[in-house]
Amino acid sequence: MNSACGKLLGKFPGILSPLPFATSKIGTALAQALYPGLSVLLSGDLGAGKTALARSVGESLGVSRMKSPTFAIEAVHGVPGRDFSLVHCDLYRMSGDDGAVLMSLEERVADGDALLIEWGERWQDPPDADRWDINISILGEGLRMFELSAHGDRAVSALSGAYCGILDIFLKEAWI
Repeated sequence: MNSACGKLLGKFPGILSPLPFATSKIGTALAQALYPGLSVLLSGDLGAGKTALARSVGESLGVSRMKSPTFAIEAVHGVPGRDFSLVHCDLYRMSGDDGAVLMSLEERVADGDALLIEWGERWQDPPDADRWDINISILGEGLRMFELSAHGDRAVSALSGAYCGILDIFLKEAWI
């Protein structure tokens, strides 16, 4: 682990992703830190890279052909070698406080599934613990800023490890 990471306390310095394929490296590091009952809320403008990040997380876990479930709202994927399913949700088309969708998300968390939610800011009352918030900002052509935060002790610990892994990859590739 990168000694520069130290002990991080839930809010992490932003990560500048200089190349589109760097997003897949971020997804790979995040995938390794997922655990049952974790909710990952992805936010950012249209075209920021939420689906690309979700796809890279899924592929790193052995899930093939993962695409944004915009019209179905959610897609459930078995994760080879893991004791949880990955539930990929897209709340873009959700209007207001859609109780049935939100109840389904809460049930999936309680059942121990890991949630990966695009347009996560539309979940008005997400869990207070076991949650990562990842905001992706478009800074220019192929240039993205990833802002990460974690809620709950286990989520902070898991995201700290992933964050340090991302920094190690970026240092190795000379992206930072």
